[in-house]
This record gives sequence, structure tokens and C-alpha cells, in this order.
Amino acid sequence: MVVSRLGVKADSDDKSDGAREAVEDELFADRLAVSRPARELCEFVLELLRCHPRRVPDARYLAQAVSVASAARSYPFGFRPNSVRLANVVQREHSEGGALGVKQRQEREREATSRAILDAARELFVAEGYGNVSIRKIAEKIEYSPAAIYSYFPSKDDIFLALAEEGFRMLFDSAECVLTEHPHDSPIDCIRAAFLNVYHFSRQHPEYHALMFLDRSVPGISHDWQQFGFVREMRGQVTGLIQRSVDVGDFPVDCDPEMVFRVLMATIQGVSAMRLCDRLEPGDDPDRLARVTLEAALTGLRTGFDYAGRPATAGI
Repeated sequence: MVVSRLGVKADSDDKSDGAREAVEDELFADRLAVSRPARELCEFVLELLRCHPRRVPDARYLAQAVSVASAARSYPFGFRPNSVRLANVVQREHSEGGALGVKQRQEREREATSRAILDAARELFVAEGYGNVSIRKIAEKIEYSPAAIYSYFPSKDDIFLALAEEGFRMLFDSAECVLTEHPHDSPIDCIRAAFLNVYHFSRQHPEYHALMFLDRSVPGISHDWQQFGFVREMRGQVTGLIQRSVDVGDFPVDCDPEMVFRVLMATIQGVSAMRLCDRLEPGDDPDRLARVTLEAALTGLRTGFDYAGRPATAGI
């Protein structure tokens, strides 16, 4: 028995419980992203630590335990545990005066599991389409049971809504930076920067952008406006900028800020979708196309347009 070969003897030292718990926290906080052999080895090493807690802060002992455990098992794909990292985890937590409490560890584990579920779902939704992905598929991807997924998210729609909320917050956080970077710019310059930011978001976060704006099978966020109230607030900020532009004469006095918003959003989303779906002509520069297309829309809107949806016919 490996335990007897190491000379490990059961011992109970409450002072070392914190250090052992720190190892558990470090190893299992992201356990869903670790292969099954790795998890089995970690569990084995932790059992050794439970049996001999007085030696926990000793990095050499921990490295020896990992080495013996690894030699006693057969791991595919050349897996080898990083005993130095494990030892460093124990020593760091020990030197910092103890580990997190049980409640904090549970919260971290829950956050890590929720993050793993969301990441797996995002990849599957984009690769296969929202309508073709089930809770079971998500569970299989992270080696979790479907029942366990439901303890984090009541339904697949709730997983999407959580992803959409993350995406909109990232989009609006970057938009706020754009709008506050040059506070003395004219309203029209801020409007231009805000809509170009939507295009840049599609480049930096293509998976989120595809889920939020391109996949027609996802549930509409209008069904949960309480969760997405900040979306309306941010949209109100942009339409407020458009109204300021009307007030200073950048747009005709009779234009509807909401309609201007929709025209500009449709304009920039068109270029974003063409780039994401690889529908551009060979040699096209999508960044330049986004700027030119947005500028053309702004020019048309500023010149004058029938905002009911058809070109003005005055004088004809």
C-alpha cells in the first residue's frame, strides 16, 4: 500500500486543516477543466494529506507523495502532475496565515463551475446553433451530470440569458470608455465612436456578438427586461447624444433619435455580420468598410431623410 510505503500515519492536527483545505480549494476550483486522471491523482494526494497533516507545509514531503502516487498509477497521454505547483500552493496558503473558510471555498467552487458551464455553452451555441444544443450536451462537454447543471441554471434559456448579460455588459463597458475618453468632443463624434465600438466588439468577442445579434433561435431578451434594464439605460444614453446632435443642428430638427439609432445600428451590424460570416469580397478591408459605411449613413441622415423609411421626395 502506498500509504504504508511512505510511512504515513494517521494523525489529527486541527492546525493543518486550513492548509489542507487550501489545497482542495486550489485543485478543485477548476476541476471541470481537468482530465479525469488528474482529478483522481489530486484526490489521492489529498487523502495522503488528511492522513498526515503535520507534514502538510513540507514541500519536499508533498512532492514525494505526488511522485509515489504518480508512479503507482498509469496515466494516458503522458500526463504528469506538477508536484512543485502543488507544494507551492500549500506553502503559500500556509505562509499567508491559513486558508479560506468552508463557505468561501464553496462559493469559489460554485463560481468556477458556473463559469465552466457558461464557457462550454457559449462554444456549443456558436458551433452548433442554440437550437441544436441541449443541457445534456453541455453537461457532457464538461463531464458533469445534466441534473447538476440544473442546480446552477434552471433552463437552457437561463444559460443564454447569462451569456447575453455578460456580452452586453462588456459591450457597454467599452462604449462608456469610448464616450468618456474625449468628453469635449461634439455629440456627432461621440455617436460615431459609439457605433464603431459595436463593430470593434464583434471583432474582439465574435462568439458573444454572434449569440447576441446573429443567432435567430435564441430567446429574446425582451422577455426579461428586469435583468437587462441596463441595456435600455445605455441605449437611452446614445439616443440622448443623438438628441443633443439635433439640438446643435447636426441632424434635422424633425428627426426621431430612436429611428436614427436604429438606422446606424443596422448599418454597423451589417458590416459586422458580413465579416463574421465571411461574406466580404476578396481584398476587402472590413475595418475601412465599417468606417465608410457608417459615415455614409451619418451623411445621409444629416442631409435630410424621411424617417418613415423612404427617401424624401420634396421638390419632385
